[in-house]
Amino acid sequence: MKDKKIIKIIKQKADDKNIPDVSMMIKEKINILNQTEQVKQRFNFKAIYASFAFVLTASIIVMMSLFSRTSTDLFDDNTFSDQVVLSLMSTVDLVEMDSNLSFSSSVQLLSTDSSDDYIEDQIDEVLKYTEFMETYLNNTDAYDSEIKRANYLGFNKLITYYFKDMSEGVHQIDFYYRQNINQKENSYQIEGLFIKNERTYDVVIEGILDVSDFSITYHINDMEKIISQFKKIGDQQEITLKRYQQDTVIEESMIAFNNREKVTLTFVQGKAKGIYEFTMDQLPDQAKMMRVQYQIGASDDGVIEIRINQDELRQYILDIIPNGRPPFVEEKDRPTPPGHEHRPNHPRNN
Repeated sequence: MKDKKIIKIIKQKADDKNIPDVSMMIKEKINILNQTEQVKQRFNFKAIYASFAFVLTASIIVMMSLFSRTSTDLFDDNTFSDQVVLSLMSTVDLVEMDSNLSFSSSVQLLSTDSSDDYIEDQIDEVLKYTEFMETYLNNTDAYDSEIKRANYLGFNKLITYYFKDMSEGVHQIDFYYRQNINQKENSYQIEGLFIKNERTYDVVIEGILDVSDFSITYHINDMEKIISQFKKIGDQQEITLKRYQQDTVIEESMIAFNNREKVTLTFVQGKAKGIYEFTMDQLPDQAKMMRVQYQIGASDDGVIEIRINQDELRQYILDIIPNGRPPFVEEKDRPTPPGHEHRPNHPRNN
């Protein structure tokens, strides 16, 4: 029987017996019962299953994301890998030619004697960076590298880099490492052993995930260390190198680059002075030459042309052309190119 008919009969009977009309109250009760029934019908297992499936799927996605970030090798990113090896090279280059640095010699780095404001007195400091310059300017593509599993002194990975130098020899650098990712703080720390020119360097790399900036710390001894900071600002990349005596900065320099065509070296603090802009030129005989435009305060400026002595590959020939002074030529020992030895016939050269 329909609701309307029930209400009509009740109303008629109530009129006959003078009973108060409660039909509207009954109607309201019927509506409430109908609504309750509809809610019960809608509350079914399909809705529960759909909700459960959604929560489960979301949980799996989050867990996979967390696992992926903690298990991914940061060096799989070629950009990060190249930036790290350049920063490592520049860090250890500061001590490689000067490994027996003492406290007294460190103090000398604070000298500001203006009599040294000529290129003749700066050239040895500049040459510390030529290995970096050769590597960066002469290898225009992503660096050739390979990653392997390792079990050496507690390190579980090894990445090996191969570079060409100005004489087209191929050289090798090895870096053993283990990485630790702190998901809670969204950061990472990489402990590594950098092997270059048959010397080893214990380093620590620290940074924030998904941020290009990072720092490298190398302890020379108990009192001295070098901290390099890599930063990327737009297309500009910078490596700032600071050498510390305990907590005091005794030497600071900066390397800036934004393509494979030019690198600017600036001495900020210490004995060395000046700004040096490096480019790589191809000579008519197919040999290569680094050209350096330099400015040392208001005292000296000019050009340095750096060529490899073809009769002795471990030597540079420097044509130094100061403005306002006669040019002159110097021969200097060439910092050993990246890696352990010259291998001009290495198969990767072909």
